[in-house]
Amino acid sequence: MWRIAIIDDDRQVLAGMRNIIPWGELNAVYAGEAEDGKQGLELVRQANPDIVITDIYMPVMNGLEMLEALRQSGCTSRFVILSGYSDFEYARQALRLEVTDYLTKPVSIATIRNVLRKVIRSLEEEAAERQEQHELMEQVSQFRPYLEKNVSSRL
Repeated sequence: MWRIAIIDDDRQVLAGMRNIIPWGELNAVYAGEAEDGKQGLELVRQANPDIVITDIYMPVMNGLEMLEALRQSGCTSRFVILSGYSDFEYARQALRLEVTDYLTKPVSIATIRNVLRKVIRSLEEEAAERQEQHELMEQVSQFRPYLEKNVSSRL
């Protein structure tokens, strides 16, 4: 199950996002919500969601400050910015912080769903690659004694 957290200072946006995300279809669960960047920082640190949907302009700490603090602490969650601001400087900062997508409000339900599907598809591909690497490392470790014996006997 993929864990999705939502961070926005508008309670209607929070409720709307909870309602429009096709949780079952995405094999996702609700990881929590926060109404400002500082609460969001704590939420992400505690819940460790796979995906975070966040606004930029929020009280206490904005979304980009929150994201920067999380990236500095090693957070690997995928971030989707959902903002009422299409300012290029915000977008540039978001790209520097490796956001997955940047959507401007108002955004259609179809767009949100498509973006989440894309992010989850990417997460699934990464998980499959990690599994394949793990299996390869196990195979290598099984042959290691044989290789070490044959190499040392030839020296």
